[in-house]
Amino acid sequence: MNDKRRVLCTGAGGAAGMNFIKSLRKAPEWFYIVGTDSSKYYAKLSQADKTYVMPYYLKPDYFERLTEIVVNEGIDFIHAQPDPEVRLLSDNRDKLKARMFLPDAHTIRIAQDKYRFNVLMRDYNIPAPATEKVIDPENLQLLLIGNQKKLW
Repeated sequence: MNDKRRVLCTGAGGAAGMNFIKSLRKAPEWFYIVGTDSSKYYAKLSQADKTYVMPYYLKPDYFERLTEIVVNEGIDFIHAQPDPEVRLLSDNRDKLKARMFLPDAHTIRIAQDKYRFNVLMRDYNIPAPATEKVIDPENLQLLLIGNQKKLW
């Protein structure tokens, strides 16, 4: 069908990416799915209609390659899956010619910092588990000695 929505899923060969693709396949709408993955081994597991092996997200040519795929494949929507790619794409959302359903960059930074997120929850009186920040091995040792109760 020509009216398929064109979706790109990063991390398409990983468990979460594969689950996202399987969910799209069960939807009543038709989707043309393009997958990307930085692992040539995981890329082989992708169930996308077409999958590209990408440079690692920290490599200088990652974003250029992703942009090229978005344009060449006519991508309408990007679903970023691995956390580091979520942050990178959120930070650069204005440079991509496709929609994304992501919170703003500030919210993503908080959500990806588990300690900071825990502190924020407590600041708003939302119950959160007792948490200590581990700074270095000595700090961890002091926390373990000072906290004789079971950790988990």
